Amino acid sequence: GYDPVTLNHWLWYKYRCHEGSPTDFQSLFENIMKRARPEFMQIRPYGNIGDRKADGLLFCEEAVFQVYSPDLLTQRKVMNKINEDLDGAVAEWKGNLKKWVFVYNVRRGLAPDIAKILQKKKKQYPQLEIEPLSNDSLWEIARGLSLQQRAEILGAPSGYEGMFLVPNESLKPEALREPLPDAWLVLIQDDLVPVDIRSVFVALKPGTPFGMP
Repeated sequence: GYDPVTLNHWLWYKYRCHEGSPTDFQSLFENIMKRARPEFMQIRPYGNIGDRKADGLLFCEEAVFQVYSPDLLTQRKVMNKINEDLDGAVAEWKGNLKKWVFVYNVRRGLAPDIAKILQKKKKQYPQLEIEPLSNDSLWEIARGLSLQQRAEILGAPSGYEGMFLVPNESLKPEALREPLPDAWLVLIQDDLVPVDIRSVFVALKPGTPFGMP
């Protein structure tokens, strides 16, 4: 079940989480959600009304998403952020809010008092479902996307970049008609899925132990 393409995307995803700016992570979150849930609505600040305490909406679930990815996480700032954004979302969306999702990007988990304030908020708003969504949980959503969708977000997997960088001249039919002395022309159809190299060896039956695959 080992999948090198998914591993490559996971490593690149973790790099984006750890090295990207807060804005980069929010963009990453939006790009994943728009593909995982096409009904997801991306929200941007607008004029003097801002974003009305919502970084994204799912009307079908009456859910508001708030994204937090600080360069330096401090417990007090996160607690203040939760208080401010959740209270603000309840005020802004009033009867149209059933779920509030706190999307966060941290390297090694949250401080315990942050978990405590989420529990406190559940008691303050018993009618509201409050759900944390970590960067690891967001990856599990991304993992479930099709390979095409993941490549749109995270780029071509390592080793497949040439498929997107081939000069146009080499794709002309006349270029393929030119003789290739002392060489084989091998066409492998893979559509960005891993190729079993053992099957390739069997198919080509190389004449020497180290023959060209």
